[in-house]
Amino acid sequence: MHLPSTPKHQRAAGFAAALMSLAAALLAPHAAQSGPVIAPFLPIFATWVTLTEGLTAFLLWIQYRVSGRLAFATLAGAYAFTSLIAALQLLVFPGVFSAGGLFGAGSQTAVWV
Repeated sequence: MHLPSTPKHQRAAGFAAALMSLAAALLAPHAAQSGPVIAPFLPIFATWVTLTEGLTAFLLWIQYRVSGRLAFATLAGAYAFTSLIAALQLLVFPGVFSAGGLFGAGSQTAVWV
């Protein structure tokens, strides 16, 4: 079952694209400037990726179950894999759960994952 987009959906997508393009254009002159160092940024980002990719995988799997289209199942698997890898990276990240990372990880393990 495939539902076509309505003109309202197309306008919303166009508005979102225009808003993101405007934000990118306004921020482009400042792209070369370094921001402040925030130590917990990468663990927070890995947590966010784990949760959002997992949720996307779940929603795509539900879409596959409803429609029966194999493309949704394939995408769900790819998103689930990314979610699991991001969770693994979070576990081996030094300083999050232990000083050196779990599972005997070294200082470069999270980077290589």
